[in-house]
Amino acid sequence: MNASEYLIFLLSDSAYDSRDNFNLIAQHGLKSFIRVRKNSSTLSKGSPFRRLAAIEQRDANWSRKSGYNKRWLVESVFSSIKRTFGESLSSRKFNYAVREMIIIVSLFNLFHSL
Repeated sequence: MNASEYLIFLLSDSAYDSRDNFNLIAQHGLKSFIRVRKNSSTLSKGSPFRRLAAIEQRDANWSRKSGYNKRWLVESVFSSIKRTFGESLSSRKFNYAVREMIIIVSLFNLFHSL
């Protein structure tokens, strides 16, 4: 399964600001919305994709134009799920952990639809 079959873009905070991450995301054909650090250089230094992101983010309205300012919605849902169901999974195998997360998210959606 290739991640680019299901994803269109990646939205992330500045903890993921690295040349390797920008290059990997571009290699899979995805658009990245990773907040670059405030003192970021606009020189390529091995990642033209990070350079473009640094140039784009110099625009004061970048956050609103790109939708990055809506990231807080996702963070608040994750926080709510963790408060409701706990921060850890009981499954050890990846496939079972995915199933457990599907059940947890389904229950969360059911609780909020009532």
